[in-house]
Amino acid sequence: MLRNFLMVGFCLLMLVLGGGCASATILKAETGAKIYVDGRYVGEESAFYSDKKVIGSFTVVEVKKPGFKDKVAIINRSGEINTPALVGGILLAPTVVGLLFFLWVMDYRPYYVFDLEPESKLARNSFIGNHPVNHEVK
Repeated sequence: MLRNFLMVGFCLLMLVLGGGCASATILKAETGAKIYVDGRYVGEESAFYSDKKVIGSFTVVEVKKPGFKDKVAIINRSGEINTPALVGGILLAPTVVGLLFFLWVMDYRPYYVFDLEPESKLARNSFIGNHPVNHEVK
């Protein structure tokens, strides 16, 4: 009877702490920019991204907008401590399962902002009086 009770308690603990393996972040870009994660389109201007990758893995983010240079960045799970995974790892450390929790002990930062550079050397139009003037950037 006690053994069954302990087994049920262990399974419930694993379910509660196992939810700590996922990590989520918000990706933000300029108006009209399309966001891709690992080559897959995830949204325009901002996107919610979540995965269960282990610590040390990386994710490639691409941001594209016509008239701007494409931005490619790598994000990884090293931004913040994942408290449920840390607690699970400490509580279950004497077991192999406890050691596995440490694979998800870090999370992504809460958000990432991607700024794009104009593709051409001409800066955006400015106005002097009622006449637009282009300024060349060298």
